[in-house]
Amino acid sequence: MKRRISKILALAFLGVFLTVALTGCLGQKKIGVIDVDQVVAKSSVAKKYQEQLSTKGKEITERLQNSKLTGAEKEKEQQQAYNEFIQLKQDLETKLDQQIKTAVGEVAKDKGIDTVLFKKDVRYGGTDVTQDVITKLK
Repeated sequence: MKRRISKILALAFLGVFLTVALTGCLGQKKIGVIDVDQVVAKSSVAKKYQEQLSTKGKEITERLQNSKLTGAEKEKEQQQAYNEFIQLKQDLETKLDQQIKTAVGEVAKDKGIDTVLFKKDVRYGGTDVTQDVITKLK
C-alpha cells in the first residue's frame, strides 16, 4: 500500500514537473531588441548629461589655464581636476544607465516583451524597442 502511494505521488510530481517544464519551453517568448548607441545619441537625457560634462570640462580647463601654480603644485591641481572630471563622468554614466534600464523595463512590460537584447548581438528577429525607450526617457 505504501509503495503504491509512493508511486502515485512520484507520478503526480513527475506530471506536474513535466507540465511546468513543457509549458515554459513551448510557450512563445517575445524578444525585444535595443540599439543603445542610438538611445544615447538621440535621447534628451543623454544630451543633457553630455552638456553637463562638457560644461564641467570647460570650467576645469579655464580654471587650470588661469591657475598661478607651478611645478608639483600645478601637477597636483591637474590630477585633482582630472579626477573630478572622471568622477562626474562616471556618475552621469551610472545615472543614464539606470534610467535606460528603467525605461527598457517599462517598455518591455507595456509591450508584453519577455526579454530585451542588444540589437548588435541579434542577427534576426526581435521587436525593436529603441524608439520607445528614447521616447520614455524624455
